[in-house]
Amino acid sequence: MNKQHIILYQKNVMHPKYISTILFNDQDIILYIVKNNEALKERLKLYQIDCILYECDFLTKENMIDINMLEKLSIPYLLVVEKIAENINIDKQKVIFKPQEFSVHNVYTNQLIVRIKSLYPQKRVQPKPVGTISQNVIGIGASTGGPHAILEILKQLPNTMPGIVIVQHMTDSNTISFVQYLESHCDLKVKVAIEDEVIKDGVVYVAKQKQHLIIQKEIQGYSLHYQNGEKVNCVCPSIDVFFDSMAQQVGEKAIGILLTGMGSDGASGLKKLKEKGALTIIQDKESSEMESMPQEAKRLKAHCRELSLSTISGYLIQYFHKERSSENNGNK
Repeated sequence: MNKQHIILYQKNVMHPKYISTILFNDQDIILYIVKNNEALKERLKLYQIDCILYECDFLTKENMIDINMLEKLSIPYLLVVEKIAENINIDKQKVIFKPQEFSVHNVYTNQLIVRIKSLYPQKRVQPKPVGTISQNVIGIGASTGGPHAILEILKQLPNTMPGIVIVQHMTDSNTISFVQYLESHCDLKVKVAIEDEVIKDGVVYVAKQKQHLIIQKEIQGYSLHYQNGEKVNCVCPSIDVFFDSMAQQVGEKAIGILLTGMGSDGASGLKKLKEKGALTIIQDKESSEMESMPQEAKRLKAHCRELSLSTISGYLIQYFHKERSSENNGNK
């Protein structure tokens, strides 16, 4: 994916390094920071800018002069704020609220990056084919750094792959943007998982938030279901809950992949998958933005393979090529 050139326009920000650090750490983004209109205009003359982020702590009428100027530019923009004054009438679709506590927060990081990248998707004209009912299921779990890692995997996979189910920690309001972000950059069809849906080849199913996603074996194939429940490992949906259901319902026909993330969610579930004969993969320490989740799985010896992010797609393609070759030879 091409580098995205973004201007961060900061006005009366008490913690100026919080948002800028998140953006500087994303390898797909080239960031320019400005503090006034003159500096903004200068950057616009020098560079082809994809997006402008206007960051302030408290959005008041004084800021509307800047925002009205942004409206006149033919460049997508978002407002990153803590609070909005009561007398301000603003399009809430353009607003990303900053968290109260200024620390590296995985859910907020994912939300910010996905919202930015979904502003300018790469258009695809041809409709994407949907395959037959999947006999294998690929489950992917991720947290901090997940949107980038998941895209890196999916964009290299052909639409002949078995159904892929993703549990990514993020806010519920951002799931649609995440789906659009993935859909616009890969050959696989990407959609939000819905209740009682049968998993099919060539389709990626993204779990919505605030409910746990589980899988159920059917007479033919597998279906997806949501269930209410308390948070597990401080999150809902939990990767562990989904991997546990994969272990019970799919067993050796499953492929579990645990990617970058903070905490330990997914590690014990991945171990259960391995114990049931499934292929289990963790992202290696060097390519993970946050190593905690995959390294906890490694500590539990829950993985069959530890791979760098750049090699996971190739491994999956080769794995299923060999499996289909074996099935064809067995049918002769």
